[in-house]
Amino acid sequence: MARTQPSPTKPHPAKPQDWPITLPAGKADRRQQIRDVALDMFAHEGYANVSLRHIGERIGMHPGSLYNHLESKQSLLFELLQDHLEELLDTVRHRLRQTDGSIAKLEVFVGTHIEFQVNQRPYALLTNLELRSLEQQHRQEIRQLLEDYRNCLGEILEAGKRAGLLQVEHTDIAVRGVLGMLSSVAFWFHEGGQQNREQLTEQLSHMILGALRHPNT
Repeated sequence: MARTQPSPTKPHPAKPQDWPITLPAGKADRRQQIRDVALDMFAHEGYANVSLRHIGERIGMHPGSLYNHLESKQSLLFELLQDHLEELLDTVRHRLRQTDGSIAKLEVFVGTHIEFQVNQRPYALLTNLELRSLEQQHRQEIRQLLEDYRNCLGEILEAGKRAGLLQVEHTDIAVRGVLGMLSSVAFWFHEGGQQNREQLTEQLSHMILGALRHPNT
């Protein structure tokens, strides 16, 4: 989302009932079924603790049959992370192109990031916790997507600084600080609690703008 790193006090993924999986019936897409179950298991049990045998048992398939639908467990993790980050990046870029002004763009960025943290929570957890599980080539590709995403925020902050609207001394530190705050949402926020997502977005936007807005604006 992220890549942002987990906080020093390593948070634990949520319990599986937080994102229940309903297995498709009949002739539903078997590959999508495998993806959904793998996502669920990777997110709440940890990638290293889940084997293809475990995934097969969950959906009633022989482990060897899974290879008719995927290359390997590693390729499956990479595919899940890549698809999530590409969708996040494309969505942010599209919305930013439709928005004028650094302050408004920053609000759009914050709102979009929180939206993905909440609506795609298992993916967000994988992004924060399982980059380390990728092989080197896959890790480099995911890191490039994360760098592209960080650059979107960095460009907003630099433009706001040039316009005298934002006070940012070190853009890279500001980017990592903002993303660290926003990416923690997947670990602790739950719909139906004391705040809804709109209230959460409003409060975090207020905090971020309060920290970055130039005092003369």
